[in-house]
Amino acid sequence: MEDGAKSSAPFPLALVVLDLAPRTKQETVEWLMSRIEALKSLGGAELKVKMVERSVSKVVLLIGATLERLLRGAEEAALVKVYRDGNFKPFNFNDRANFQEAEAQLLTTAEMLYVIKFLLDNLRVKDEEHIPGESGIKMYRGKPIFLELWGAKLLMRMYPMHNREELEQLKEQWKKHIYLISQPVQVLRNYFGESIALYFGFLGYFTWGLAFRTLLELIFYITNLKDSGGCVLCALYNIVWSTVFLEGWKRRSAELTFRWGTLRHMESFDRVRAGFEDKLGLSHTEDTRDFSSYDQQRSFKIIMKSMPFLIGCLLVTFLLIVIFLDADRSAKENDIKEESVRSLLYTYVPVLIYCVIVELLNKVYLVLAKYLTEMENHRLASTHENYLLAKVLVFYLLNNFAIHYYFAFYLRDMKQLADLLSAQLLVHQVMVQFFDTMLPYWKMQLKLNTMLPHADKVGAQRIEMEGSLTGSSEDLLEEYLELFIKFGYVTLFSSAYPLAGSFSFLNNLLGIKLESMRFSRVLQRQFPVLSPNIGAWQMAFEYLTSLAIITNCGLISLSPEFRQLFASLPDLHYFLLAVAVEHGFLGIQKLLRMAIPEVPSDIAIKLDRIEHECRRAMFHNESCR
Repeated sequence: MEDGAKSSAPFPLALVVLDLAPRTKQETVEWLMSRIEALKSLGGAELKVKMVERSVSKVVLLIGATLERLLRGAEEAALVKVYRDGNFKPFNFNDRANFQEAEAQLLTTAEMLYVIKFLLDNLRVKDEEHIPGESGIKMYRGKPIFLELWGAKLLMRMYPMHNREELEQLKEQWKKHIYLISQPVQVLRNYFGESIALYFGFLGYFTWGLAFRTLLELIFYITNLKDSGGCVLCALYNIVWSTVFLEGWKRRSAELTFRWGTLRHMESFDRVRAGFEDKLGLSHTEDTRDFSSYDQQRSFKIIMKSMPFLIGCLLVTFLLIVIFLDADRSAKENDIKEESVRSLLYTYVPVLIYCVIVELLNKVYLVLAKYLTEMENHRLASTHENYLLAKVLVFYLLNNFAIHYYFAFYLRDMKQLADLLSAQLLVHQVMVQFFDTMLPYWKMQLKLNTMLPHADKVGAQRIEMEGSLTGSSEDLLEEYLELFIKFGYVTLFSSAYPLAGSFSFLNNLLGIKLESMRFSRVLQRQFPVLSPNIGAWQMAFEYLTSLAIITNCGLISLSPEFRQLFASLPDLHYFLLAVAVEHGFLGIQKLLRMAIPEVPSDIAIKLDRIEHECRRAMFHNESCR
């Protein structure tokens, strides 16, 4: 075992750990290290690499870079930085003196990690016909080397290490009272990158939105307006709030990403997913490459495996609802007969058990959905994420909210709906915070306490400590799912239970602190992702907002107060009126989205100026922008 602190090789900046499989041969390790260190002109990445540990259980490599290599890599990765005139320009190494920041501060630690990941991802096969040391594993010229290593199961993990000094500064920022709701997004962006900074920015913005909802909902609850027409007002407020909230977030997101230079960032091509298995062995360099065989195999797996799985899970959900309704009815009938304290307490048992099982089904389904989507073997990362998101959202919506529609529109029992909502909110918030944050934190502390207490130097012990942290997903799926479900509780049926927003607000206040603890003490550091927005989740929240409009219009039409206004209308005409009102609100939502620009006018002007300068520079054959 070799301690990196004793090596003379310089590792002054961002560090990345590669965990190779124990069966990896020495020849393979030496070849990989030589390709990582080789000059760019020879097809290498020009990075620093050394073996930190080789044992029967694992092979660990540590990768770093000099500042000069990182700056040259920033130019290759087309990172944009603020020029001396105040505009964003693609970074140019030879022109680095004319950018606003000093050379040593030009790149944040997140950008350094992004550059290293970019250089490693673009390390490609040259003349090797197979992986050295693995004659049975073929390689094809032009294919990314790390994709080959992932596919051959030789590369087990790749993760960046925490910068302890900068992480402690971030923790201090989180402790300040001004970040009780709002988040230190700039510091988060410098350390974690844009995607995580946007997540925390959205979490803080959502919490502020819930704070304003809480004021109105408390008024409804205290004044008992819910029983005298308040449901109609609350449903109308749900419609307005959900639409205005999302449009406001779009503008806030645009302001942040413009400040970071990623607002107009688009990948030149979608990246190939690390887990993609190229079983046909076709070369990436062939322009005529035909993926029809992959499409057929994937379609077959979706039809024969994924679709039956989703339908089966939904049937389990509906069966659970039937069992719960039967158990709840029996408990209430027994309470009417006995009229005792025990029988009264038993009436709460079915709903609590139902809520717990719903949460467990969410967890189990998410794991199985990830496994099935992996089996579908999507080539592109975006396609993989979209198919996974579609599976998850369909199930989560029905698993968490289908019974609400049954109570509201079939039984028309708003009291039972309110009781169920309060129980679900309580169980959901307790289980999510405990199983997602508290329990992993306690387990991690026990694990870390068994290690040596001082692991500050970058060596095998420090790497072991970092490796013991919980791995985190790059797409932040679980984090956004939690906010998505909470958004549904707040916007869909909160008119029946006005305190839903208040409980969600209090939960978010606690959740912000627990999330900061989870990202800084429990999870491994993620590779930064240059993000112009929150991606597909923006559309998911917009669809949920449209569903909220339909649902709340339905609740309004069922309210006695609204029906009384049109008492002379027959039921059919009243139904058509309700549909017309619902379509009218959907139209108003569409108009609001068109009328409110996603990008603030001052930012749009600056973007137009930058693009004009870019076109002029390209015309004169100069550096773009």
